[in-house]
Order: sequence, then structure tokens, then C-alpha cells
Amino acid sequence: MAELSKHMAAIAAELLADKLLKTYQSEQVPQSRDNFAQAGFTREAIISDSNALYRMIVVAAYDRQPFSQLAGGFENLREMNSTADGIPTLLQRASLWSASDALAESEEIIERRLSRLTIGNHSLDRDDKFTKYTKTLIAAARLAGTGFGERLRSAKSVKELNVAFDEFDAVHGIGETIASKLVKYILREVAIGSAQPADFPLSVAWPITQEYHAAISGETLASLGQDIVALTAGLLCARGDAYAIDALFYLHRHRAWELEEFVKDWQGFGSVSRPPHELVQIPRSRGIADRLMAIIEEIKKDGESVTQFELDAKGLDRKVISAARIAKSCQFLYSNMGPHAATGDVSGMLRFYESCLRSEDGKLVGWALNQVGRKSMESEYERFRSIAAG
Repeated sequence: MAELSKHMAAIAAELLADKLLKTYQSEQVPQSRDNFAQAGFTREAIISDSNALYRMIVVAAYDRQPFSQLAGGFENLREMNSTADGIPTLLQRASLWSASDALAESEEIIERRLSRLTIGNHSLDRDDKFTKYTKTLIAAARLAGTGFGERLRSAKSVKELNVAFDEFDAVHGIGETIASKLVKYILREVAIGSAQPADFPLSVAWPITQEYHAAISGETLASLGQDIVALTAGLLCARGDAYAIDALFYLHRHRAWELEEFVKDWQGFGSVSRPPHELVQIPRSRGIADRLMAIIEEIKKDGESVTQFELDAKGLDRKVISAARIAKSCQFLYSNMGPHAATGDVSGMLRFYESCLRSEDGKLVGWALNQVGRKSMESEYERFRSIAAG
């Protein structure tokens, strides 16, 4: 599929910016603050205790592969809404959960303790690349004890925010992507300082687009134009919230179908579509209706079989989608399809099916079912439509 023209790509970027801004401000920021608060990282805690800043840096340093994947998502790694042993519990166990503890021990002792702790089957002393977490802990402890918290609280200008980014980046094992995350977490979302959303420059926010989920979103959107994410980031900066570009991460992780659908809509711009099925009247048939109802029963059965454990293992946020919500949605589909089937109203069944498929709940539930390998309205649509058409 050819890329959009420059003019059309700019229009697409405008609409994408609208979507990301709304998602970030109305969903992602409140959820992030709530998650951090449940993990003990409130504004008051970070301001009053340098250990909280040390802990934020250390946990963020582990929020990468292989640890986040082995833990089943960053929520488990950070012990947000989770009972599993994540980084906080493990480092407490090793007496390395405070800056003073990290500075009191030799590198050899710290490395030995970390090597005995594991997430999944991977020890905490190093990642799969170059990070040696003994150095990370010591550097984070030193940084937290240098008045860094006060500098963060007063940072507001472009220069000051870039300096904060650079100080995070200088910690061994952090790097630009995690440095950008830390500025976002501490100054934009938990908001411990004087910086307002419009103060954050693109130079500080842009590296966050290299995060795993955000990067996949970028690859998906690139089919519309190689510079569409950069265009969108510039628009968000102009609109006063550069960090809203991180909604690329949020949407891919929780509702990837939204971006996929956005791309499909723009790729199909100007194409001639077939008349919608709801305008086509199909003769009534109890036989066909019964066959269609059998498909609905399969979807309902698969939906009711999904467990919360499966969704958690896939890293799906239970605040967004839960096993109970999936089961309820599938039961709603089944119970409301029944009256149409009872009278052989094949057209009504197809209209209702497509209406549910296009709904926000239908898209979300369908995407979740696909993630756990179950039948969904999306996966069974072509079969349903083919039978309905006779």
C-alpha cells in the first residue's frame, strides 16, 4: 500500500494527535498516578524521602527485557495491583531497597546478593546485554543523595528539563528511553515539581517512542508515512503536552486494534466500498439462523472459558479488560441474538453481529479473545457472513 500524500499524511497526523491526547490525558495519566500511589510512590513520598527517588530509578532500570516479560508485565515487576514478588520485595529481601544500604556495601557483596535473586529464571545482577545492576544501584543511590530531588522539583525551563533527563541518562543501565520515562513518571504524571505539561520539550519526550510497545505502534503507523509519528509528536508539543506521544505505548498494550483500525481507515481512503450488509435484505430461514446461532454459542463458550490468570499472563490490564467483562459481553451477544434466530431473521442477525463487532466493547473483547487464542466475533466474522449470505 502506497504512503499517503504529504497533505493527507498531515491530516492523518492531526487526527492521530487528537486521539493520543485524549487517551493520554483522560486514561493514561490518571491510571499511572493511581498505580504509582498503590506502589507507594506518591508525590508526598517522593518529595519527602530520597529513598523513594532511588527506588523509582532502580525499578525503572529493571523495566525492560527480559525482566518485564518474565514478570508478566511492568505492573507485576513494580508490584502495582499485584501479589507477586517483584523488584521491591526482592531488593528488600537482599537489604538493597534503600540508598544507604546500596552505598554501605561493596560492589562484590551487592553483585553476589543480586545474583541470588531471580525474576522468572533470570538473576537480577545483569540483563541480556550490557547492564550490570550493581553499578545501577550504586549510581542511583549517589544521584538520589546529591539534592537531585530538589533540582527535579524546580526544573521548569527547557534547559533544566534537559539537564534532568541527562542526569537520569548518566546512571548506568538507564539510557535515553528509560530516562525519558523517568522524567514522565516523576515530573509529568506524579508531578512532584513546578513543571507543567506544556513545559516538557520534544527533546525530552521523543526518546520514549523507542519503548517496545510504542515502537511497534510506530511501525504500524509508518505504512501511512515514515514521518507520521514525528509529525504527530510535533503537533502534541505544539498543543501543550509532548508526553501524550506515550499513548502509542498505552494503546498498543491495551487496545492495539484501535491503531490498526486507524491505519486501515486511512489506507482505504478514497476506495469504493461494497454496500453495507445492513442495506441488503436476506430471506428468513430457520435453518441458516440455527447454523449462525451455533457460531454464537461457540464464541460464548470460548468467552466464558477465559480465566483472569490467562489475561494477566498476557499482560492485559484488568482495569481495562477482565475475564468477567469478556464473559458478560459474550452472554449479551448470545441472549440478544436469540430472538432474531427464533424467527429465522438472518438479516437481523447479521446486522446485530456487525453492530456489536463495530462497538467499542466488541472491539476490545474481540482483541482480548484473540490475545488468548479464543474464537471471537472478529475471527468468526467471515464464516458468519458466508453462512448468512447462503
